Amino acid sequence: MASNVTTQGQEAVECKSCRKPVSFFCRHCGVNLCDPCVLLHLRVKSRFGHDVVDYASKDNNECSVFCKTICEYKSQHLSELPVKVEDVLKFIAEEMNYFNHSGISRKVLEVPIVSSVIDTGFGNKYYSRLTDMAVTDDKKVWVEGENNELKLFDLKGNLHRTVTITWFGDHICMYNEQLLYSDWHKKSVKKIFDDDTELTMFTTGDWAPYGITESAFGDLLVCLRKDNQSKVIRYSSTGTVLQEIQYDSQSQLLYQAAWYIAENVNWDIIVTEYTTKKVIAVDILGKFRYIYPGRNKYLNAGSLATDSVGHVYITDYILSEIHMLDRDGRFLRYIIPEGGIKYPHAVCMIGDDEMIVGEQYTDLVKRIKLFE
Repeated sequence: MASNVTTQGQEAVECKSCRKPVSFFCRHCGVNLCDPCVLLHLRVKSRFGHDVVDYASKDNNECSVFCKTICEYKSQHLSELPVKVEDVLKFIAEEMNYFNHSGISRKVLEVPIVSSVIDTGFGNKYYSRLTDMAVTDDKKVWVEGENNELKLFDLKGNLHRTVTITWFGDHICMYNEQLLYSDWHKKSVKKIFDDDTELTMFTTGDWAPYGITESAFGDLLVCLRKDNQSKVIRYSSTGTVLQEIQYDSQSQLLYQAAWYIAENVNWDIIVTEYTTKKVIAVDILGKFRYIYPGRNKYLNAGSLATDSVGHVYITDYILSEIHMLDRDGRFLRYIIPEGGIKYPHAVCMIGDDEMIVGEQYTDLVKRIKLFE
């Protein structure tokens, strides 16, 4: 799709990120973008959002076809746009394939480096359980333990805030720069304000919410459970159900007990399973993509995270391993940092080169440099 855009002086206009021929322009950020880099640019959070248009349309108010497709998806129910969304998926697949074969690569350190350790102080003599984390735009980290406190640390380990919530949960995420948590006891999703008060955003009916994450489209993906059933729901910020994912193409249940959830750069929805301990991925339409049962068909999947090129990182909180997969669910390697890792559970990315991992039973959070 790349176009050889030139100025009036016939000089080629280049992408700001990689110097390839430009195709798009982000009005809000003021940057030129080529075909593959526009996808990565849209994954980067911006206080003002992104307004990506065809480069030729950058000086008028028209959206590009790409931008229109995204805008239409954001404003309508998925089932109303099967053709549009399929077009988006095809576009992403083509562009990500181009990106993956364009010579842009990074080498994983043979022994990843632990650059800092945060002692969260959640432990007590009866039990100690660090359950989830969420990274803010200014690279601080919210940590949740199995009690009714949420703590905000900087990456040097300094404690900035402690918030007492009405009920302990296991799952948190950032949403529009505010912290959310799922309250399975009250069957609701709640928001934490800057003054440490909380507000119920919406309730989830008879279903208890567990894993929660913000999607690239500004809505929320939530794992729900009831009795022996489980599903993933895409909610608007007001609690409107936009999409329900529960069955595969053979009308078989996808999940027994959906636990943690993440969205990949290609918009795959990836879930860890509490009962089977496996990882299950579906595409943006809820169609089955893959199951990852572990390298040797044995896995105790805890939390998970993805990076900007589609790698998937899964913690095994029993075998003390972190699995690194490609975006199609194929095993690449284990991530074992210097000094090892003990019972890793919560995991988040910090940019593209680092991750932070919470050790479930020590309550330590380790910052790990992955790439050279």
